[in-house]
Amino acid sequence: MKKNPDSLQIFWIDIFSKLSEEILKDSESKRNVFAQARLHNPWYEPKEINRMIQAIAHDYLDPIKLQSWISKYQFQQILTKKVGLITAANIPLVGFHDLLCILISGHEAMVKCSERDKVLYLWIHSLIEAISPEAAKSIHFVERLTDYNAVIATGSDQSASLFKQYFSKVPHLIRSHRNSVAWLNAHESNDELLLLGEDVFSYFGLGCRNVSKIWVPHNYQFDTLLGLWDKNYQYLRDSNRYHNNYDYRLAICLLNPIKFLQAESILLIQNNEINSAIATLHFEYYNSTKEIYENILTNNEKIQCCIGSENIQDLICESFGTSQKPALSSYADQMDTIQFLLLEN
Repeated sequence: MKKNPDSLQIFWIDIFSKLSEEILKDSESKRNVFAQARLHNPWYEPKEINRMIQAIAHDYLDPIKLQSWISKYQFQQILTKKVGLITAANIPLVGFHDLLCILISGHEAMVKCSERDKVLYLWIHSLIEAISPEAAKSIHFVERLTDYNAVIATGSDQSASLFKQYFSKVPHLIRSHRNSVAWLNAHESNDELLLLGEDVFSYFGLGCRNVSKIWVPHNYQFDTLLGLWDKNYQYLRDSNRYHNNYDYRLAICLLNPIKFLQAESILLIQNNEINSAIATLHFEYYNSTKEIYENILTNNEKIQCCIGSENIQDLICESFGTSQKPALSSYADQMDTIQFLLLEN
């Protein structure tokens, strides 16, 4: 069935605007949903779920931002298709942006949730259904994808490889694991260092947009940075899962010839790898920003975004504290989801 794109987008922008109001309301039922979500995934502490809810409401569901974002695309008459969506569960509602893209493009979403994140998606669906039963009919939760015209999936490197093979005969957008990086010039203010902590610690560092590696100048003094983080991110020590990972990684560092710095909130390990384990952050010294630029280009397929106070040559660096607050147009793995869906019309 073909749909008029203008009326369709007006319809969905109105739905999303109302959804924004609903997800921000405090209620006993909402707290119960969060408690259930945590039972399925212990990393989903209320503070972290609320972090995502705030980001979704303010950065994804704002009607002015939605209109500005979607107006950059040329929609023709939309032929509704069924788009399979396989979501990850590393952080709460990590696949919401994909769901939004599918719906506002006029398609139906066949959602295969991770069992560790299903509660929150069902909650979102119930809120949409209360706003508009008609809108809710565009979202279907399935145990297995069997009826679809295209697929969007996110997972680990191994699962992404399997997805590409399994869905090779249909149009697909497959994303694998990535991490984000940052660089310091030793002139950052205390406020900027605290904001970098948000990039590192949000969602316990489990997201692809979390900073897992930083570059610092030679002879960089870490005392101020780590002191600020220990003082302002004390809540990390209250998480048994995070603290257990910290203790485990500390034991490994002590038992092996590893160069590291110990803080109460995190272990900084001198390592040239991009990906770091939970409760650790890799760091590397640099002589010039050219070294950073070349390293990022070499590891481009492993990096989601770069954080810094200024750009490096033609490499755009996002501001401190923004890695986990992506805009509607900040597509994962630099793959334009709307453009992918447009090609399927």
